[in-house]
Amino acid sequence: MRGKHIYQYIALFMMAIFVLFAIAQYNDPDAALWIGIYLAAAFVSLLVFLNQIRGIWLISISIVYLAGAIFLWPAEYEGLTMDMDKSMNIEYARESLGLAICFLSLISFYLAKRKVEGK
Repeated sequence: MRGKHIYQYIALFMMAIFVLFAIAQYNDPDAALWIGIYLAAAFVSLLVFLNQIRGIWLISISIVYLAGAIFLWPAEYEGLTMDMDKSMNIEYARESLGLAICFLSLISFYLAKRKVEGK
């Protein structure tokens, strides 16, 4: 059995981060959706750690997260402040950023996996 590569340990770390992201959604009005989104990223990260996911799936899932990040980006960026009563644009920016973090993590795992496998 081959040893683990550094990107796989980073994937394990990101899995924990995504689980924390999911936990942080518990009081969100659309909590079920966002908990599912972050737990899906955590699960994919676990599969990366275990080397149980093919590159094409990493690319496909990454694209879905990128599309969501682009779609949710607010028409007018008003920052990421705590005062969400000011505007829904703040919430959209946060959600978009969360999806972008998922995208960047998963696409990075794909690139690292590809480099290690020499493809």
